[in-house]
Amino acid sequence: MNDNSSLQPSIQPIGTYKRRDRNPNKPQRASSNDTAGGLTRRQYHVLLLLSIYGWCTPKIVQSIAKYYGLPCERGWLGEVLGLLFKGGYIIANKVMNGTREIAYAVSKAGLSALHGNEADANLGAAVTRDPANVSHFLGVNRTFAGFLQKFSVTYWMSDFQVRADNLLYGNAGLAKDYDAVAEILVENSPVRIGIEYALTVKGSARYAELSRSYAAEKHLHLVVYVLNEAGMLSAIAPHFKEVGGIICFMSSGDFLVSRAQASAHYWNSGELRSGPLIEILKLVSKRARSVYKPASQLRAENFTCS
Repeated sequence: MNDNSSLQPSIQPIGTYKRRDRNPNKPQRASSNDTAGGLTRRQYHVLLLLSIYGWCTPKIVQSIAKYYGLPCERGWLGEVLGLLFKGGYIIANKVMNGTREIAYAVSKAGLSALHGNEADANLGAAVTRDPANVSHFLGVNRTFAGFLQKFSVTYWMSDFQVRADNLLYGNAGLAKDYDAVAEILVENSPVRIGIEYALTVKGSARYAELSRSYAAEKHLHLVVYVLNEAGMLSAIAPHFKEVGGIICFMSSGDFLVSRAQASAHYWNSGELRSGPLIEILKLVSKRARSVYKPASQLRAENFTCS
């Protein structure tokens, strides 16, 4: 069988969020227990998102919360993050972009509050979490937020979830542990993409290894190589010439400004060509690909805590 459809039932979409806090306009203090883990429901939900997606700024958390149908007012979100940090459930780091912006990620204590001592394979908690590179996680998560603004996103898997799926599915899974995997709708057609975020230029041996993985990919329509700097294109793209149009390259800065109209570069008949991202997505949507149904996904029941 050439897909994993027999291993996992259809994904359940996130349902309508019901406000059940004691005070719907203000988060409870950390000492006011409302869940089994000693957290209010809103604290639990924010902690859950950070555990799945790694380093996020408050603005990114707000975008992801909105995607899952959770309340996302900036006022209470800042207070919730402050309480989680004070309680030791999350860690904080300055974003090195010349501003006072802060990024947050879940701590070991936070993971323990969410899952106890038992790994929850569905959420990817069985996978070791090492959010060591703040800039890399922020780059991937900003890309997620950018796609949410201009595309209908069916699902978006973080690298933790991708690794968990690949551990579960083995040879029936994805060709590699991508930084993220998503399914988006392009002219009502589902297009599955892998996201690779490049902060720096790697060596030739690493790109040769990646090329072999991309060439073996059977589930994805396209791998989107997001470059931290536009000038990296000339150093990276030539290594993937033989792989062809399974990969396109775009700069992070251009995508965050232009979104669907961002300039994307791809190999075709030995030439590096370019065009708007949306046009490339339309083109690859016609490719025949094996069905892929993620196992490691947030579902409605994950946002119901007792």
